[in-house]
Amino acid sequence: MKQVNCIPLAAGMPNTVTYPFIDISMTFKYDIPIKLNEREISTALQYGASQGYGPLLEKWREFLKTWHTPRHNDWNIAFTNGSMDGCSKIFEMMIDENDPVMLQVPTYTGIIGALAPLLPDLIEIHQDADGLIPEEISKECERRLKDNKPMPKVSQKITVLYQMLS
Repeated sequence: MKQVNCIPLAAGMPNTVTYPFIDISMTFKYDIPIKLNEREISTALQYGASQGYGPLLEKWREFLKTWHTPRHNDWNIAFTNGSMDGCSKIFEMMIDENDPVMLQVPTYTGIIGALAPLLPDLIEIHQDADGLIPEEISKECERRLKDNKPMPKVSQKITVLYQMLS
């Protein structure tokens, strides 16, 4: 299928030679200019690795090694396109059907939507003005031990900063 004035970005790696751009300039709020050259435009318009933009990943790995000194050698990082994408990826990695998951109540409905297809055993943990109520977590864990049920595999909570902003 041939279309006039169209650069297909739908599949594969688009041929950067077909890009009609030499550079792109723009100005952000507060008069902050940015200019992308041809190489930077080609990189920006290509599909990247699922894990994130390579040079940025390397900088973050370097930062983490310098400031946090991971104890193990088998660690890595990934960037997501938003908090729900990150939550979904973590849930899919860690949760199997019927796995117990502690869920902050009330919670963001997007979390429930991300968990629902995985069919976990949701355990509601209430909160007060300070966040999750630790006694409820202890009580639930003690009850599960007594009933010979598995311990929660994941605990989902919304950060205090998020609560303050919402």
